[in-house]
Amino acid sequence: MNDFDPADESFLSESEIVARVPVWTALAQLFSDNKMQGADYDAVSAVLRGAGLDAAAARHILVHEVAPVFYEQLDEAAEKNWTGWSAAEVERMMREFLARSASRRKWLGVQAGRMSRRVMLGGWDAVERRMLEQTGG
Repeated sequence: MNDFDPADESFLSESEIVARVPVWTALAQLFSDNKMQGADYDAVSAVLRGAGLDAAAARHILVHEVAPVFYEQLDEAAEKNWTGWSAAEVERMMREFLARSASRRKWLGVQAGRMSRRVMLGGWDAVERRMLEQTGG
């Protein structure tokens, strides 16, 4: 998989986008308002491992691709999403993000970095632990 570069407008091919949809969908669930349980974290970890990702690559996708799209869900004023997003919804939202200018994608990434602490210290930490336990690292 290619690394995300917000300055590169063609960083993902169509086949890479299609392959990323399950990964994006799994990671997006970390931004929903439902209380995730151990089995939920296991499921996210399994999707990421199934896509051939290690914890570092999955974190990179979370921070640079998913968080800039879903970080607004963390705002107290945002409409709450208790059920998560379907793969079709995630794909639509991610394609909209990818269609934005490189400067807009970069700005959204900066905003996401400011808002995503809850996800990084909560949900992601639980997923990352599971991924590392599975690989012995």
